[in-house]
Amino acid sequence: MTLLSCAGTATRTAGQPAARPLSLDQTWQLTVLNGRSVPDDSKTVTLSFNPEAGIFRGQTACNFFAGAYTLGSAAPDGKLPLSVDFLGSGSVQCPEADMNAEERFLATLKKATAILIGEHTLAIYQGDREILRFELR
Repeated sequence: MTLLSCAGTATRTAGQPAARPLSLDQTWQLTVLNGRSVPDDSKTVTLSFNPEAGIFRGQTACNFFAGAYTLGSAAPDGKLPLSVDFLGSGSVQCPEADMNAEERFLATLKKATAILIGEHTLAIYQGDREILRFELR
């Protein structure tokens, strides 16, 4: 697979203004995990990508995490094949509920097979099923 930055992948139709270029190079906040909205009062989970280095990093309620990723060429539906490899995460202990939420999130992220970048949202898929949704932070 080829590493892509996704910057400048927006298209323009005659007579319409150019759309904002889509980019992974931003900080995203988790809003949906396995089809369930993340409660507003829950701890913030973030994810960001560094396209030049091919790495991602983020923060859960308890710990940081990081890894490497690769993207393939866009499919007709706009999704990009995604492969993630974890490099590691922190080991700070915190309340059991937060640790359980962190484990669920990381286990879900490891299942990623595709990504779809919108103007303000980022969706991660396992096959055809959306498993994670993020909004710009």
